[in-house]
Amino acid sequence: MPKDTENIYFLLLIRFGEPYASKIMKFLVSSRTYNIQLVGSTGVGKSCFAQRLLRNTFTPNYISGAIAFPTPLGGKAVFNIRECGYRIIEPTLNRLVRDEWNKTDAFFVMFSHEATDPSRQCEAWIQNIRRIVGVVVPIVIVGLKCDVPNYNLKPNIQILCSKYCIPYVELSSRDGTNIHGPFLALQDILRTDLDRNMFVDDPNIPITPLLLPPPSQDQDTSLFKLVKRI
Repeated sequence: MPKDTENIYFLLLIRFGEPYASKIMKFLVSSRTYNIQLVGSTGVGKSCFAQRLLRNTFTPNYISGAIAFPTPLGGKAVFNIRECGYRIIEPTLNRLVRDEWNKTDAFFVMFSHEATDPSRQCEAWIQNIRRIVGVVVPIVIVGLKCDVPNYNLKPNIQILCSKYCIPYVELSSRDGTNIHGPFLALQDILRTDLDRNMFVDDPNIPITPLLLPPPSQDQDTSLFKLVKRI
């Protein structure tokens, strides 16, 4: 075992003891894939968000794909990003999305700051996700287009976040501001499930190391650097 790896294991052993330390180490050196579903009204900017992440470009064309966050010990957490193709008012939404949503590890509920009051749409998505998938699935509310003139945080969104205990982040896909923010918020949710997931070999909810702002990216790369602080 490399010296750096031994040091990390020793610190984990002191902090958590066994079998916790071994379980955490197993995660840090493993490679896992998790599915992220983008949901929200038509035109809020879901496709542009995915494209900025996956290609570092900004055009309103839908793409799907994966982003790999390498762990410091040789593994990687890969997030498959897909956009929900249905509207919240779809009468057969339950039947259309059930199979795919049950294979989804987390949801980003997205709205545009150009909307007057997006809280009702966001709440409808949250309620449907929890009804179809269950209340334990991680959800992050994401405010898009924070670069629009005279933008301000919608008060009803703050109320909604408090009501459902869901984190909120805002970003701009146009200029890349805080583009990694939803993953930071997601990681904070997953960290709270550490003890619950510690005793299973393949937890349903991932526990990711701390994500830091990525370095500048080339046009043809979607690999963000990840650093673990101990």
